[in-house]
Amino acid sequence: MPDHPGGVDSVGLTKPGPDDEVIWHYTAQDTFVSIVENASLRFSDIECMNDPTERQHLVDLTRAEIEQRLGQAKVANDEPAIILFTALKRFAREFQLPIYVGSFSAARNDLSQWRAYSGSELGYAIGFRQEGLIKAIKDIVSSPKGGKVWSRKITYADVDKLNSIRTYFDGRLNHARRLWSEYNDVKRYSDHITNIADSLPYHLSDAAQVAFAKDSSFSPESKFRIAIQMPRQGDLNDNAKIGFRSCHGVIRPHLEFSFSRDVFVGIVSEVLVWPAKDGELSVRKAQLFMEHFGFGRGVVVASKIPYRK
Repeated sequence: MPDHPGGVDSVGLTKPGPDDEVIWHYTAQDTFVSIVENASLRFSDIECMNDPTERQHLVDLTRAEIEQRLGQAKVANDEPAIILFTALKRFAREFQLPIYVGSFSAARNDLSQWRAYSGSELGYAIGFRQEGLIKAIKDIVSSPKGGKVWSRKITYADVDKLNSIRTYFDGRLNHARRLWSEYNDVKRYSDHITNIADSLPYHLSDAAQVAFAKDSSFSPESKFRIAIQMPRQGDLNDNAKIGFRSCHGVIRPHLEFSFSRDVFVGIVSEVLVWPAKDGELSVRKAQLFMEHFGFGRGVVVASKIPYRK
């Protein structure tokens, strides 16, 4: 087996990666088996998250900011700002660019995550080396047509989300005022402002902003996300495919990545097993399962949270 970060050493023990942060995917047993067996991960359409309004959260904040600025512009009779923010009001209905999201937790062995995602059966938490996983995904998504990957922790504080929105609008307004002075013609200015307004959905999507903003009430989750913009199957290589499933009553796409076995072994740092009645047996069986697919001894560890019936 090749020597790579997070691989297996000469005596079969899993090696740690070089100062690589670990992000955790909590899941039920059937999904855990499928992920390891197929060396694959599924990323969902952002509108197929547990909270179906999640994508709308940042959109709603942005619309509220537009309304506030438009009102202020009307009071001040600020014509260039009125034209800009009136045009920006149209963006929501055009905001349809697909974004695929993989959700992880920055917290190891977190009770709330176990309860939310382990299901009624035995649960597992797969620790992925953050840097290695992101690189592996970027290698797959690379495309002449520009597949894009972003990754960071979720922003929960409204003040941080609003600062990002306001910085964007401040920049657009400054640009609009320069055009107003340059053109000195309302029609020419309005035509150019339409182009600025049309770019807003792309700004929110191009920075995958909507994938990294959640309501502050969810802050205990400590989520880390990887977001991907890749709208067509033709933009993918052979290690990824777009599939479809029913979600919240409509058909939604998902993006499935298949990694080579060596890469997959290299990006998995550790597997935690949710406390169970037969915890020792569960760990031994999971370890044998992992070894069957090329992992070294010691990759599976029991959660230290006490078992309760």
